[in-house]
Amino acid sequence: MVMGGEGVVSVRALVEEEAVERSFAAHVRPYAVRLGVGTGLLVATACLVQWYIGWGELLVPWKEQQLESLVVAVTLVLASYGARAVRVYDHFRPGTDGHFAACLRLTLFHNVLNNLVPMRLGELSFPALLKRYFGVPLARGVGGLLWFRAMDLHVLLAAAAVALAWGAVPFAVSGALLVGWIAVPRIVFGLRDWLGRSVARWLRGKVRDLAQEALAGMPPNVGTFWRTQLWTVANWGLKLAVFAWLLHTFAGAGLAASLMGALGGEISTVLPVHGLGGAGTYEAGVVTGLAPFGLEVRAALAAAVNLHLFLLGTSIVGGFLGLALKKPRAP
Repeated sequence: MVMGGEGVVSVRALVEEEAVERSFAAHVRPYAVRLGVGTGLLVATACLVQWYIGWGELLVPWKEQQLESLVVAVTLVLASYGARAVRVYDHFRPGTDGHFAACLRLTLFHNVLNNLVPMRLGELSFPALLKRYFGVPLARGVGGLLWFRAMDLHVLLAAAAVALAWGAVPFAVSGALLVGWIAVPRIVFGLRDWLGRSVARWLRGKVRDLAQEALAGMPPNVGTFWRTQLWTVANWGLKLAVFAWLLHTFAGAGLAASLMGALGGEISTVLPVHGLGGAGTYEAGVVTGLAPFGLEVRAALAAAVNLHLFLLGTSIVGGFLGLALKKPRAP
């Protein structure tokens, strides 16, 4: 049986269409599974809170908060987002020169998506928006994000060590260890050329690609490196101070316990398993951070949920503020 030219073209088009559909399905399926898991965590958390505490009782502490205090808390958290935006602006110069408002818009959108979308999928908005706003290649955007996340984790772990060592370890010992830990990123930055050669020589496949992206995302010079560190500390200093104060207010926990609870919640946000809006995983992180200090589980869970509600609320407020900022022209 001989098939005409039109028939061959039709069959080829059909095969290509089926291949596209299979490829699309293969990419969409994992995200659908992640969305299902995230939604399940949200529903399970809501049911647990209702059964164990009751939503009516859980929200009572909000009625006791003074409006002025909440306004100050929201303002300070929004200021921490501003510190993140300065970090982005400085790190990706000169492409961002004169466009701080666009960097702030990008930061606010990335933050709200990262807090609301499950399974870390919101992180994808960062390199995508960098490319759209400033023409930054995706590889460099991903590398910059990986570097920022490494700096965030470095600061969070340093703060956790301080909270755990407070009053339990001699100041000279804890101070020396803290100074050593602070020096780690600078040492890594100084070894970037050697690390680049080692990655190209010893690693293969996706692991090598990921490592090369991370190295490409390092600051371009020492000055930018130190400013990146400064803005990272400023961001987390403001945010953790507010969150620790809120946990102290909600649960009556001490300073070290409140700081560890806030740190537990924030560290949970870097995990690959992340519920819709962070539900379940964020609360687990806060309760885990409070657990070593003997706080009753019911009170810890109630404080964790209220802190999470505050986090989501400020993120959404920031997202609406981002809509009011000027959108840059595509490069």
